[in-house]
Amino acid sequence: MDFPEKHKVTSCRLNNGMMLVVKHLPIASVFIEVIIAGGSLRESDKNNGISHLLEHLIGEDGKIKEKEKRPQYKIERFGGEMNGYTSEIDTSFSLEVHKKFWIRCLKLLLECIFYPKFSHKDVLKERAVVVDEIVDADENFYDQMTERLFANHPLSRPVLGKDISVQHIGLKRLMSWHKKFFLPSRTILIVVGDVDIKDVKRTVEASVVGAFEDKKIEIEKIPPLTINYNADPKIKNIQNQTLIMFQGPPIYHYEDSFYFKLISTFFDDTSIFSPVWNISRPLGLYNAMRIDDELILPVCNFIEIYLTTSTKKLLKKLEERFWAWIRRVGKDGLSEALFLRIKRLYTMKFERDVMSGEWWINLLSDAISYGYFHKMDIYLDPNMVSKEKIEDVFRKYISEDKCVIFRSV
Repeated sequence: MDFPEKHKVTSCRLNNGMMLVVKHLPIASVFIEVIIAGGSLRESDKNNGISHLLEHLIGEDGKIKEKEKRPQYKIERFGGEMNGYTSEIDTSFSLEVHKKFWIRCLKLLLECIFYPKFSHKDVLKERAVVVDEIVDADENFYDQMTERLFANHPLSRPVLGKDISVQHIGLKRLMSWHKKFFLPSRTILIVVGDVDIKDVKRTVEASVVGAFEDKKIEIEKIPPLTINYNADPKIKNIQNQTLIMFQGPPIYHYEDSFYFKLISTFFDDTSIFSPVWNISRPLGLYNAMRIDDELILPVCNFIEIYLTTSTKKLLKKLEERFWAWIRRVGKDGLSEALFLRIKRLYTMKFERDVMSGEWWINLLSDAISYGYFHKMDIYLDPNMVSKEKIEDVFRKYISEDKCVIFRSV
């Protein structure tokens, strides 16, 4: 792996198949992330939302009278903060705790993930919570867009699931899903803090998953992804909003991908742009996805940009300003002053972030999930940023004829 010495990251694979990734950082907290290779991409119409519901149940304490018996409660008693997250490709659980308690809390975290103790009553309670989430998200711009772009592909299904499918997911089906996907051989454990990989390895081997076998289960293949660029561009029940998506390079074009992500930060700079532009980061789910050591869906990055105003007339003017700026940079490139500003901001942010455990957790989990873990040097050296390369990638991927546009009606 290409890591500058001062940013060295160590990794190994245990006998049970679990991958360990450790970044030593001299800070007071230890940041832990457990990533399970199983998300909504693996679901069907019938069980859509099961990954997200399971994540909710694993993260919950359960009924009041049972709380003290549950590992989640014990983690909180040590001052630990646990969170869960479900995406299209994985289900992950994160933990931040003081370095004095990381060993005990890691063992507890692995216990609640791999030996969940939720009951039928817990399922009924949490299912109602998830259904409320789905109702709140029903008119979501993003979900309408993905349903059209990826029609008839698992990516078109919402991560939260559909009301009708979640209502029919019971305890038996949840435990069957857990048994199929929650295996050490499908797990990546990332630890960032004042720790050593030998201590992490010993802790995992002494935990509830230490005796697991390196078990492989046959998992159905994900069908190839075809993007429907001729999808209906009109989004209903949303007012005065335009979504512009620029398609970027395939992830295995590592350098272009880095610069494409760097370009996305341009749209956050309110000294250049109007503050009414609401910008979202590149959509990582469209990167190549690595599951079971097999690189699948080698698609590409997108930058999604939401233009939002109070009236249709203002929205039209905002779009005109936006495209005028895009054309100007495409034709003339970046001014030296603008490039230096971008580089200084990037360097300043990097030097701050590189001492953050949370930043390292996010960087490493993305790098592993999306296949550029072995090619991270470019992300760890701001001096490598090149004005000519930024302009080259901008012209390749940012223009009016290289995007998808959705508009509210």
